[in-house]
Amino acid sequence: RELTTKSAELQSGMDAYYQKLMEQMLVSDNENTVCSPINLYIAFAMLAETSDGNTRQQILDMLGAQDMDTLRKNISSLWKSNYADTPALKSVLANSLWLDGEETYNDTTLQRLAEQYYASTFRGTPGSEEMNQALRTDDNTGGLLREYTKDMAIAPETVFELVSTIYYKAMWRENFWEVDTEKETFHGAAGDTTVDMMKKTEWMDVYQGEHFRAVSLSLQDSGSMYFLLPDENTDVNELVSSPDLMKVIRRDESSDNWYSPMVNLSVPKFKVSEKTDLIETVRALGVTDALDTDLADFSPLTGDKENLYLSKADHAATLEIDENGVTGAAYTELGISETAAEIPDDEIDFVLDRPFLFLVTGQDGSILFSGVVRNIAET
Repeated sequence: RELTTKSAELQSGMDAYYQKLMEQMLVSDNENTVCSPINLYIAFAMLAETSDGNTRQQILDMLGAQDMDTLRKNISSLWKSNYADTPALKSVLANSLWLDGEETYNDTTLQRLAEQYYASTFRGTPGSEEMNQALRTDDNTGGLLREYTKDMAIAPETVFELVSTIYYKAMWRENFWEVDTEKETFHGAAGDTTVDMMKKTEWMDVYQGEHFRAVSLSLQDSGSMYFLLPDENTDVNELVSSPDLMKVIRRDESSDNWYSPMVNLSVPKFKVSEKTDLIETVRALGVTDALDTDLADFSPLTGDKENLYLSKADHAATLEIDENGVTGAAYTELGISETAAEIPDDEIDFVLDRPFLFLVTGQDGSILFSGVVRNIAET
């Protein structure tokens, strides 16, 4: 509880990072989108440790951290409050560092990555089948992202690669009953489909935003899953950049936007997964020097080696919900290469039968997963 409270105090300082990241990664016309903000935060924090000068400063600015000491304290709090392995909750974080066995690296930086980021280090020949196979089998994502990890490979010109993962499985505090699940229509962006709709009726806290409503479901030993449903004539993309988004998960109970009606809740069972090339996202978030061989500075790990740049930035995530709870996984792979409102009635229907936004938080309020469900496969 003490660790969670300490980490929760840091969360408001990360809100700008969360919002900017989701604006870049969740907006789409017709496709489902999903990402793990905490996984990306940890991965880029490791990248900051291996960089210096303006390259490092741009990463700090993207993460909303004042300096490296602040960033290291944030990572320590996030890790300690979100790492769990209990019968009701698995929230397993892991990091690894993949090095060219022929290169020389700064031992101080390697030690810091091991001690503060719990990063395992592997040495080998970039591009070799042996190293690629080791990378694929060390994904630490519970096998949920095998469709993406089976193709992971370290390019021959790679000097070092950073990989961060999360595997998450949490039970609802109060399960849905399978007997209540019914076939209903989901009006997706690509057309209508028949889906399994889970149902329950109970008193719930509801947030009334300007163009949306939100409810949350508690998770055992963890935080909550939030569902944000836009009004009929509101595009779900507008929710991603809404100034009310962070207010929902920060749960200011004194706000007039919160009220507690009886809710007839209908939630579709769904699974979303996505792999994203982050290079343009990173550029849009202000990290540009790392992408430029003339400006990138990775001297804290590689000494005076020049002509290095961030050549690979991949992120894959998946999340699935059913009557029992939430299961998700994500990884981030960073490769450094050499080269070149009005209050409604007291009872409401909250039916997620059209595109909606979701957020999954840890006990400290950190955003573990976020995404937009625009389409659901026929069941």
